[in-house]
Amino acid sequence: MTDATATLDRCGISTATLAGSLSEKLRAARAAGFTSVSLAARDLVAHPDGVDAAAAMISHSGLRVGAFQSLRDFEGLPPHLRDYKLEVTKSLLDLMERVDARLMLVGSSTSPHASGDIQRIADDLSLLGTLATPRGIRIAYEPLAWARFVNDY
Repeated sequence: MTDATATLDRCGISTATLAGSLSEKLRAARAAGFTSVSLAARDLVAHPDGVDAAAAMISHSGLRVGAFQSLRDFEGLPPHLRDYKLEVTKSLLDLMERVDARLMLVGSSTSPHASGDIQRIADDLSLLGTLATPRGIRIAYEPLAWARFVNDY
């Protein structure tokens, strides 16, 4: 194994950076030497044969799912939007379990409806962790530069 191959063995590629169908993206990732991919919900729900077929294709591809991207505009929302976003999040967590994804990428909120109340943001992110932990899913939080309130550490 060359140094370059060993490096790719520890790296993944996002399906968002590849063109074509899910099967074409998986083939391209594998052919390039990657061992994992980052998926988005659309990779599964937009598959013409359904989520089960997409999950089976991923399982048989020889690639692992390194991350699931990206939950957006989760924290700091008013109650009615928060309830909606919680349902979306639970659906994403279900999809992640279908493909054995163990890391969810979460970008800081860009929503014009988000509050800058740091305690509300912390409570929402804590709730997200509470939902993910029993499923064995970790959360990676990204403070987006263009976010409303949390854009740095």
